[in-house]
Amino acid sequence: MQIKKISFFIILILSGCHHGKTFEGIPVSDSYNRCNEVFDFGELTTIGDPGNKFMITLPYSWDIREIYSDTIYGIFGSNTPDIGNDFSGLMSLSVSGYKTSDSLKTYFRNELGSMKKAAVFNLLNTGKITINDQISYWLTFEMKENESTVVSNVIYIKKPDADEIYLLQTLVYKTEDYKKRLCALKELVETFEFVE
Repeated sequence: MQIKKISFFIILILSGCHHGKTFEGIPVSDSYNRCNEVFDFGELTTIGDPGNKFMITLPYSWDIREIYSDTIYGIFGSNTPDIGNDFSGLMSLSVSGYKTSDSLKTYFRNELGSMKKAAVFNLLNTGKITINDQISYWLTFEMKENESTVVSNVIYIKKPDADEIYLLQTLVYKTEDYKKRLCALKELVETFEFVE
């Protein structure tokens, strides 16, 4: 009887392992969830978008721009003042908000479908993550920009009880240490919160 119980639990554990799992044909991973890169961003500042819908903390020395129009609102920040003409060290984070009645999963699925049709994107992996108690999807992709390759991570998060979805996009150039820099940006992403 004891052997049957142990065998049952081994089968149960093994059946929970999803080797080669995909979502819409893109490999599912927990790599972004495990990011814990320590990076000194220097002095930080917390800012809200022009519509007072969310807040996020970004490095004070970054070039930070607010964006607001009838269809999109958000913030863009990059370390361009810190890197001079050496764009290999570029780090940026943008937050864009869109109106949608779609569920988070439907919006994300549609976004993946559109990106898969566009030849410029190489979709690397995807997964789920929790940002300030909100279940979110994330996607990592790369694309060519002139002679260089940029790697981006986008987190899709929907405001509870609202027809608003937000894309938090981090971007770096693909260099030897690009994974560390992309991972370090997660520290800033995790400061994102909705204004109640």
